[in-house]
Amino acid sequence: MTVNGGINGNQQLANILAIFRRFDNGGHGLMNQPDLKQILTLLDANFWTDSRLEVLLAESSPGVCHGKAEVRYEEFLRWLFDDDPRTGLSQGVGSFTLMTFNVEEYYHGYNRDKKEGKEAELKSGVFATIKGIRAIVETHAPDVFCIEEHSLGKGFTEVEIMEALIGNLGYDYVSQPTGENAWFSPLANAIVWKRAIFTQERSWRVQLAGVGDVVPGTSQSYTPRSAACVELTHRATGKRLAVCATHLMGGRFEDASFVAEALAKRNIRAEQAQKIACSIKETCGEDTPSVIAGDFNVMLDGYREGSAFRSTAQSYFDGTLINKALEMAAQAAGQTPGKEDYTFDGFYAPFQTQVHAVLSRELGYTIAYGRSDSADEMKTTFYSGCIDWVYIRNLTTLRDERVVRAIDDGLSDHNAVMVTLQLGCRP
Repeated sequence: MTVNGGINGNQQLANILAIFRRFDNGGHGLMNQPDLKQILTLLDANFWTDSRLEVLLAESSPGVCHGKAEVRYEEFLRWLFDDDPRTGLSQGVGSFTLMTFNVEEYYHGYNRDKKEGKEAELKSGVFATIKGIRAIVETHAPDVFCIEEHSLGKGFTEVEIMEALIGNLGYDYVSQPTGENAWFSPLANAIVWKRAIFTQERSWRVQLAGVGDVVPGTSQSYTPRSAACVELTHRATGKRLAVCATHLMGGRFEDASFVAEALAKRNIRAEQAQKIACSIKETCGEDTPSVIAGDFNVMLDGYREGSAFRSTAQSYFDGTLINKALEMAAQAAGQTPGKEDYTFDGFYAPFQTQVHAVLSRELGYTIAYGRSDSADEMKTTFYSGCIDWVYIRNLTTLRDERVVRAIDDGLSDHNAVMVTLQLGCRP
């Protein structure tokens, strides 16, 4: 559908979506009809009359209107541009939306002592959180949904969890255990997709860190990590797509290994990304479009001067992290390395961000985001800035990323991120 000769096509759609998102302070994807009309009028006052908007809303695809007063503006605009995320069609090129979200075991905000002997309270709290996350899924309707820190259940089953999360929404899923037992249950990564848009060809697990893996030269164990992978076929185009959901090493419990790794001439996080990329290539072939999405536990531009997150990161480094890292490295070196060799800008930031360099320079992947993660609106975790990433290969991106609020709503210590990708084109 061509709404107006002046606003048609994928790039125009991305630009207009970006304008709408500036007014969506809550990040819920909803807008009342007067505000919708006001923004559209600013775009083209002659075209967007009250009567035309009323008719188009009435004719729009199911699910666009949320109650009587609010509109899911992203679905409305995609419908206008013949880019309906529920069909995955975009003017002859297969497009789809993908969301990545670390759901923190569906356990955020609940007292940890509830995990033992209070199963009824635990289950009530977990499923209340799942209800809130399901509302995000219903509102944003991602075609593919990558989940990190997915719970396999304790006292209740994964089947019950997934039924509460995506039951009757038209999704299929696979999950792969990480090997980690967290606050109350074993963890997994999961990949969810709309069965009307994709069919499954195969799924597999990539082991990234096991129980016996230790920080080089020390007895300190890494947290068990893995990646969940699936190969899908896009129904409308017949094209294959490989998707990986992963949670790479790092975070509050593994941040101090970087000096010991450097002394051993290793970077474990970058090695984990390499394992994933190589597994996708070996399983699906060199030319298959692929996505690696999830919690990377590391920023990119967030460490730089002028970033909204640099001050917090540097304070953490200076006040706590560097001393812990040197103590750990002393086990490997036999003596404490010199602090002057491991500065924030000269060593720490380049070492941490090496995973990004490996993915982009060595493995042929591209960040799907259009904005720098130095901006405050790209914050995806409570503790720092953007550490949740979507990397793509043999795909193109509309660079229309949106950070979906979850932290402020008490659903996780992460926000979700959603992007629109296209099959059939290379970035």
